[in-house]
This record gives sequence, C-alpha cells and structure tokens, in this order.
Amino acid sequence: MFRPNRTQSRISIARAAHFAWLVAVAGASVWAAPAPPLEEITVTGRRDGVTTIPDLDAARAAAREIAGGVSVLDAAEFRVGRAATPEDALQHAPGVFVASRFGAEESRLSIRGSGLQRTFHGRGIMFLQDGVPLNLADGGGDFQAMEPLAAQYVEVFRGANALRYGSTTLGGAVNFVSPSGRSGTSEARLEGGSFGYQRLFGSLAAAGERVDAFVSGSHYAREGFQRHSEQSTQRLMANVGFRTGESLEQRVYLAAVRTDSELPGSLTRDELRAGDVRRAAPGNVTGDNKRDFDLYRLAYRLAWAPTDAGELGFSAFYSAKELFHPIFQVLEQDSDDAGVDLRWSQAAPFARTTDALVLGVRAVRGETRDDRFVNVGGQRGARTDQSDQRADHVTAYGEYRLVPVPDWAVIAGLQYVTAERRFDDLCHAGTAVVCTGADASFDQRYAAWVPRIGVLRDLTGLQLFANLSRQYEPPSFGELSGGPGVDLLDAQEGTTIEIGGRGRWEGRVALDWDVALYWMDLENELLALQVAPNTFRTINADDTRHRGVELGVAATFTPRWHGRLTWQYNDFRYRNDATYGDNHIAGVPEQVARGELTWQPFGETSYVTAIASAASSSWVDHVNRVEAPGYAVWSLRAGGAVSPALSVFVEARNLTDKVYAATHGVVGDATLLQFGQPQRLFNPGDGRAFYAGVTWRPR
Repeated sequence: MFRPNRTQSRISIARAAHFAWLVAVAGASVWAAPAPPLEEITVTGRRDGVTTIPDLDAARAAAREIAGGVSVLDAAEFRVGRAATPEDALQHAPGVFVASRFGAEESRLSIRGSGLQRTFHGRGIMFLQDGVPLNLADGGGDFQAMEPLAAQYVEVFRGANALRYGSTTLGGAVNFVSPSGRSGTSEARLEGGSFGYQRLFGSLAAAGERVDAFVSGSHYAREGFQRHSEQSTQRLMANVGFRTGESLEQRVYLAAVRTDSELPGSLTRDELRAGDVRRAAPGNVTGDNKRDFDLYRLAYRLAWAPTDAGELGFSAFYSAKELFHPIFQVLEQDSDDAGVDLRWSQAAPFARTTDALVLGVRAVRGETRDDRFVNVGGQRGARTDQSDQRADHVTAYGEYRLVPVPDWAVIAGLQYVTAERRFDDLCHAGTAVVCTGADASFDQRYAAWVPRIGVLRDLTGLQLFANLSRQYEPPSFGELSGGPGVDLLDAQEGTTIEIGGRGRWEGRVALDWDVALYWMDLENELLALQVAPNTFRTINADDTRHRGVELGVAATFTPRWHGRLTWQYNDFRYRNDATYGDNHIAGVPEQVARGELTWQPFGETSYVTAIASAASSSWVDHVNRVEAPGYAVWSLRAGGAVSPALSVFVEARNLTDKVYAATHGVVGDATLLQFGQPQRLFNPGDGRAFYAGVTWRPR
C-alpha cells in the first residue's frame, strides 16, 4: 500500500517471514542448475587451440578464477519459455534486478544499484556482444541491440568484477556470447501469445575444417498490454570465423537492428489503485511518443597464441545508429561509434608456474549530431536546439594472479580511466542554425586510477572470496544534456567491500549455490529525477551507501524434481544528506525473489514448472512518502520434445491477473502536483497472459 511519512527501519520479521513463505512454496532453486532442455544437442567440430568464442564450460571455468560475484547463464535456461526481453534472459542471474517497462524490451536493469532511476536506455552497466562493447562511447546502452535467442550463454560480472573487460562502472558488465558455426545449430522457432505477441527466429550454422559461420534473423512484434505500446523489432546477426592451425583464429561479426516502439507513459497512483492499467498517458498519445532507431554494427576479433603460455586478443568495432524519438521534444540523433581493444594474457610469468598476468587497453570514441524540435503530434515542429557531441573513453588495465600457497590466490588489479565529453552548441557557433536560449557548449574531462585486490580460497566443493575495489563512472550525455538544460556533473566514485562464496553440495539433495554480500560507499552518485512527464534531470548526490545480498541456489531433489531460487536484498541510502537525510534512495524494491519448481514426468525431454516472482514495496520518491506496493506473481510453464527434431512449450503468466507496478519513475516528492495534476509515475506489469512456442531443428 501507499504509506505517507513511513519511518526508516531494518527488514521487519513480518517481511522476512513473507519472503520465506514465498520461497518455500516456490521450491528451492539454482542459479547455475541446468534447465530442462528442449532437446539434446550434439556439438561437433574442432575445439582445440585458441578460440574467439570460448565454450560454456570454458566460460564457467574462467568465472571461477574471479574473486567476486559472477554468473554464467546457459541460454538453454531461458529458451524453455518465451524469450523476448532482457527480463526473460537475465531473470535467473543473482543480484540482477530487471523489470520490463510496459512488457517491452525497454527495461529497468540494475546491478548493485546502478541506473536506479532508469526504466529505459540502460546506464551503469557495460553491455557487450562477444566481449566487444554494445554501449555507445558515453556509456549508454540500448536493450534492443541484444538478441537473447542468438546467444549460447550470457556472462554477468557484478560490479568491479568486470575488470577483465576494462569496466569500472557501478553495475559491472553483461556479455552476450554468440554461437559459432561449430557450437551453434540450425533451427526455426515460432512464438505467439497474448497482447498481439509474435516472435520469429531462424538460424543457420555451418563449419568446415578452417571456416565456420553462424547467422540468425528474428522478428519481434507486440500490440501491447497498455494502449499506445505497440512494438516491432527486427534483427540480423552473423559471424564468420577463420582458423589458422591451433594458434590463431579470427572472426568477423555483422549486426543490423531496426526497432519501432510506442511509449504509453506512466499511470497515476489512483489509476493503478483503481486497476485502470491498460490506458496510456494522454500526453504520450497526443504527442505520439515513440523511440525508433536503426543500428548497424561491424566487429572483428582475433585470438592468437604466439607462445605456449601467452595469448594476444584484439578486437575492433564500428557502429552507426539513427534515432527518431518524439517525447517532450522530437529528438533526432545520428551516432557513429568505434573502438579497439588489445589484451595480453600470460600464464606462468616470471617463471612462477602458478601465477598469471593480464594487461589490456580499450579505447572508444563516439560522435553524435543531435537535433531537437518542437513536438507537434509526434512530428518535427520548429527547431529548438542542435549540437555536436563527442565522447572519448580510454581504459588501461592490468591484473596479476598470485598463488602463494596451494588453494589460495591473491588477485591484484589496477585500471586507469580517462574520458572526455565535448558538447558543441551549434545554435551559438556562428552557423545558420538559430535557436533560443544561452550557449550550452562544454568540454568536460575525467580521469582516475581504479585499484582492486581480492582473495580466493579453494576448498573441497566450494570457493570463498573477498575483495576491496574502487569504481569510477563519468556521466553520459543523457545525464549531462539529456534533460531540459545542461548539468555539468562530476564522475561517480565509490569503494566496495565484497565477501561471498560458491560451490556444490552432494547429498540426498544436490545443491549448487552462489552468494555475495557487498558494502559500497559512493561519492557524487549519479541520480536521475523525473521533473516533468518523460523529462529527467540528473544530479550528483553527496554521500550514499549501497549494501546488499545476492543469492542463487539450485537443487536437484530427485532425477525428476528440480528447483531454482534467486533472491536479493537491496539497502540503498543517502548519508546525512542536506535534503533527504538517511532516507532510502528510491528506485528498486528492498527485496526481490524468484523461485521455480520443475517436474520432469518423462525424463529430460519434458517439464512442468511452477514459477513465483515477488518483490517488496519500492519507494517512488526520495522523501520516502509514497511507495509502489509489493507483489507476488504466479506463472506456469510446460513443454518438451515431441520428436528428435521438434519441441514445444506453453506458458501462462500472472495467473491471478495481479494488478501491480512492475517499474516506476522516481521523483523528489511524489505527493506534489505536477502542472496541477497528480504525478504519472507507475508502469503497470502485464495482466494474465498466455504464450506458446515451437522449435524445429533439422537433423
């Protein structure tokens, strides 16, 4: 419920009991437990020597060398049901809060409090495709650039554990790893369901002795649960690999994305309470609010092992994007981004056979022409602004792994980050463009050293870890100039202490588990406030603190009964703030849990899964006067192999037709009127929905 003037407190016994009950009825679960496969897949081809695309086992082995929270998600885990959004793909990753906005690909994606107020255009997390950045050079990322069905697995590096990719962001990195022509399969997949949902996916895989290729194409369309929320996205993705002996492999990637998205806007508190959740915000309809873009991307990767102990990795990419975005104004942007990454890894440096060394440098540049116009029914009116924006970001990083005694490892890392954000206001640059307002040009530069040290202890069946890390994150252009004016912000900085462990316990019930606890003190945290419908302004908070627990558990009770649970506790607060005191930072629920219990009545080729997703209440404003209510949503999924080549699934989501806010905007005080009207802040979750899918893999 909504409760004004709620006093601050720790988790109550009642809340803890509520979540314990949800966990008990949903069944114990696992982060890394294998999900019921649609069918058995046999992978053939040569896997000796270096490779540009490590297989799933190699990725999991590499994750175990990191002294911190890391997840590797097999794509088979989310392919058993509808697989259309980041929420579908990442819902089993511990510590990842992901909630779709109006059921679409646009989402609120937060790790350890990154991008707390963003329900769109991700920030605070480095998105990658096969280790090559998908983000723009200023750090922003598009969810539509990722295709879950075109991944063989997904790596999630939480917080400072993403050093291997040169990331210093608060949230870390999410890496979608493609199949190659050797590891991928040829298939056709069709999904359909409620609210006009359509999903088509096809792929072809081929491999010879030296050359392999994988290509996929997809179509996603949805009329939407809310009015004015129609979506349409098409993607083409391909990669071709060339092998030269066992010591050299090169790979070329191509991606093309076209996406059109209507934006229905948010609801008022009264509309959500009344269950009037299928309506759209009137201003979004009259302004025909949308976010449409075309994206083209070309990338290259090389893996070369000139010696038995050393390997050189090199990558380069170029992307071009055209954005049409009618919101409070009509935004048109043409962006070009390019980058390179050079990485050297050396086993047994300095003749110490147990040690390892990694050195790397990554440089990215992006240039954007930004045009803004009065929004006249979703079309361009008079020009209001025009600018050229340039972002540079360079990170040099190194890491040394020391094994002083057997089963102990000390991992020390250091990064140097330098960034520039240059904004040229063409309205005041002597050009023919004439606009109103003052000259907003700026040239902001950022630089910092970012150290890290961690300890890893291997025991029989388990690992324990601890680390002390720094974070450093310059603002993106969306934060500097994306609102009604320009805000010259400082970089966000922080220090994190993390402890945890992971392992497997064999007994009458086999358990896989992963747990991490973190404590993070931040300075100049980048926090966005909604100041008008579809209009945000970012500020630097003074001192803030993020604390949390990230848990993933998987259980095998019998050969035919399996469970999975992910749970996170989030405690994000201001620290002696002049305005907000020690209040909670609004944005995400304090607790989030997801549990699954799977029965395989006919063995591995079939499954019936009961699913519970729950969240506690979430503050909507920083004065902590208005909350989005907590919720529990129940779903059911069933499917399996009809034949060696054909598999199917059916899925029912939100069986009780629960009315709830899946995400919400964030303001200073949600009780205040906006333009004389209640503030529109709540994004409803989808109502009861049914989906079905079929996959055909020719033998």
